[in-house]
Amino acid sequence: MRVRLACCIYLMSSLACAGTVDSLQVSYQKGRYSIQLSATVDAGTTEVFHVITDYDQLHRLSDSFVESRLLDAVNDEKKRSLLVTNTCILFYCFRSRMVEDITEHPDHEVISTVDVKESDYRFGRNHWILTPLSGNRTRLQFSCEKEPAFWIPPVIGPWLLKHRMRAEALETMRRIETLARDV
Repeated sequence: MRVRLACCIYLMSSLACAGTVDSLQVSYQKGRYSIQLSATVDAGTTEVFHVITDYDQLHRLSDSFVESRLLDAVNDEKKRSLLVTNTCILFYCFRSRMVEDITEHPDHEVISTVDVKESDYRFGRNHWILTPLSGNRTRLQFSCEKEPAFWIPPVIGPWLLKHRMRAEALETMRRIETLARDV
């Protein structure tokens, strides 16, 4: 099912946003949450890459991102970033800290791994692949797997968090497209 990013899901935006989400799956199994997303973004690949690798400005991608910044580099090939999020599920709110080691590849691929010693996660990995398309568009593929080390209310918590992650993924894609157009 193809979903219009801004027009169908987020009517609050007055911008004409023509990107589409081609597929989005959010799952939960044995304490781990996974997202698989494929989208077409109406912005150039270089501009989209700039937006997703501007670690000091990642808080612009989601209202739940309250702090983002680039930390000292791990080595010549790896960067390190901090992302602090604040998430509410019904009446339960929690703040989480995630420190990631990031490798950026010249072919517009980004892989990050959560440093579990410095984070509120037992496991975490993100993978972005950007592919140029005709007409100054970009195929964006994103996969993410995270296992929180903090308490999430049992039974209904995973279900609600999956739906929240789905909504945030759609909103993040809309914001990436909008920000990339302004680069």
